[in-house]
Amino acid sequence: MVEADLARLALVSVVESVSMSVKDGTSLRHRYRERKGRTTRPGRKGQQFRAAGVVDAFVTAANVIGDDLVKMPSGIEARVLLGDARHLPLGDAIAGSAVFSPPYPNRYDYSAIYQLELAAGGFVRAPEDLRRIRKALLRSHMEAPPPDALLVLDDPAVLAVLRAVAAAAEGGPGERGRALRMLVGYFDDMCRVFAELARVLRPGAPAACVVATQTFFGTGCRVDPR
Repeated sequence: MVEADLARLALVSVVESVSMSVKDGTSLRHRYRERKGRTTRPGRKGQQFRAAGVVDAFVTAANVIGDDLVKMPSGIEARVLLGDARHLPLGDAIAGSAVFSPPYPNRYDYSAIYQLELAAGGFVRAPEDLRRIRKALLRSHMEAPPPDALLVLDDPAVLAVLRAVAAAAEGGPGERGRALRMLVGYFDDMCRVFAELARVLRPGAPAACVVATQTFFGTGCRVDPR
């Protein structure tokens, strides 16, 4: 039911604020609000909510959603499709535009960062579910599985980036190997993403992609959709 989905969205949107955790880089952290009398990055360690406080937060979020819905223009139709950007659930040449910000190769494990929301939303019920999601994510994190069939390693620009990173790599062989494995998988995945966009977009349709730069072992790694 639509109402049940909206209620779950409201719950997911407040679950972190009523917890003792905060998103911090690659994972959730337990941090105090103050440390040695000085304000640090906001934390919630030790925070406690009574049941009524959690209900109030949920109701407030649900009201915000309700207020937004009545402001929507009439006649607007929207659908949310669950799928993988590397295998879009769309037919050929049917999309009029694309606007997206992909994960960057920044080692962020979004399954860890959003584990509270995944649990509250019913997407994971056991550690095995979280591991399954982690392995299925676009390969922008250190726990990504190795690629099995590569598409892009014959691209001169990609090879130049990987060689530069490999030449500059410091630290133990384990860290170097995991970082390089992640980058190979990331470029391979992004190649698949852009190939899918080319398939589903109509000829001449615009696409906007947020591009970022990451640095590994002192060497820049820029993902450019051109």
